[in-house]
Amino acid sequence: MTLLVFETTIIIVVLCCVISAFSNSVDCPPFELSLWAMEDCYVEACSDDGGILSASLCESCSGDTFLTLLSADRSVVKENDDYCGSCSQLQYTISPTSMFQCQIVTVQQKCFEASECSGSTTVSSSTMLLTLVNVSSFEPTLKPTAQPSTKPPTFLPTRKPTQFPTWKPTEAPTALPTVLPTQKPSFRPTTSYPSFTPTYVPTASPTVVKFNCPTFVASNTNSGSENTVPCNVWACGSDTILFDMCYSASGSLVKEGDPVLSIFDSLDNLLASSSDYAFPSECGNAPYFSFTLPGSPSKCRIYTIKQGCHGMETCGGTLQVSNNENRFTHVPTLEPSLHPSVLPSLTPTQTPSMEPTTSIPTMMPTIRSQTWLCPKYTSSPTTLITADCFVQVCGGDSISIELCSDTDTKCSGNVQLSLSDPAGNVLDTMVGCDACPSLTYKGWGTSTTCSTMKVRQSCPRGGSCASEVIITSETGQAKVW
Repeated sequence: MTLLVFETTIIIVVLCCVISAFSNSVDCPPFELSLWAMEDCYVEACSDDGGILSASLCESCSGDTFLTLLSADRSVVKENDDYCGSCSQLQYTISPTSMFQCQIVTVQQKCFEASECSGSTTVSSSTMLLTLVNVSSFEPTLKPTAQPSTKPPTFLPTRKPTQFPTWKPTEAPTALPTVLPTQKPSFRPTTSYPSFTPTYVPTASPTVVKFNCPTFVASNTNSGSENTVPCNVWACGSDTILFDMCYSASGSLVKEGDPVLSIFDSLDNLLASSSDYAFPSECGNAPYFSFTLPGSPSKCRIYTIKQGCHGMETCGGTLQVSNNENRFTHVPTLEPSLHPSVLPSLTPTQTPSMEPTTSIPTMMPTIRSQTWLCPKYTSSPTTLITADCFVQVCGGDSISIELCSDTDTKCSGNVQLSLSDPAGNVLDTMVGCDACPSLTYKGWGTSTTCSTMKVRQSCPRGGSCASEVIITSETGQAKVW
């Protein structure tokens, strides 16, 4: 009898020691974050009755916060953005168990989108015992501790192991598995042959997007190197584009002369020319060829087709462009004239000549794009800095902001790039160098309505980054500093 009392007393003492290390409310370390940075707070919750676990920033919060609760395997179980104003609070119910046990949950703290925020998260429960866990405790030490922990284990084994293993191989495995496994494995497959009909049947023919560039007339283009007429398209890397001035419902689209077509990227680099291809014999001088754009399918941009004539001749016609990618679209001209003429005159000379310099004027002036490089940016874990580059954009102009050129990647690390308007509002963001992402912005209003935009380069806390931003103006009218 004395021995039983002695054992009971020891058990009570041990449990008291375990419980005394816990609390019903803990405060995570204060945090100050910006952009996409985040901080984790680890909390151990112990109970045999379960209960409601609450994580709140309502008492200490600045900016727009976002809380996420992760389970022991780091899967999302609960998240919240705005609960009390722009501050976050979430509650999660933990189911009761048949015995006292503990589990570790992670409270992930961050700002909503690309903003700045700070605060200190309070984790509480009226029925569970809580304690903060240092993240360094998950890392193994060189030597074991002098005494084992007196806390209950995180995971408890089942009371009684199963008599048979969960998975048992079949006595005679089959060459063809069943489509769906049954609760109890059978000795033979449920079907002797696979289905011949695919789950998804493709359409009879892929969707083809096509359009006609505006009809052009050109002269004195020096085989397409000057005085050309542009036609802009938006397409992506690996797209195959068909250029056709030969076949259509109405026959040849060439109205006059010997046209020459040249394809340029957004940096004004020549990619292909119709003079490098052989056309079908029935097309004569009418260009008909296809070209596959270089680069990744995720890298989309504006390409320019410059339409000219062989030598210094005069030519004209309508170019039909087609592709089997739905993202391929025609980019309209910048601004139509209010009162277009049938045949506009060329720019007059100071002293008029006796005869016109050309019999057929060009339909529209040549638009020259221009490219700038922002100052090189570098950041390391010990020197976290940001770098700003400013660009003035006017109505009718479009700019593209990239970290890669067609031949070179000017980016390393997890660089964060954002575009803000004059009021400081973030219009667009991108992160990383892998897919060579890009930002685009089109100016609004007339050519005299201009806005100064800010391009910011930054690096996440604890990282190393380097970049050199490429800014391209479609009309060449933008200013960068």
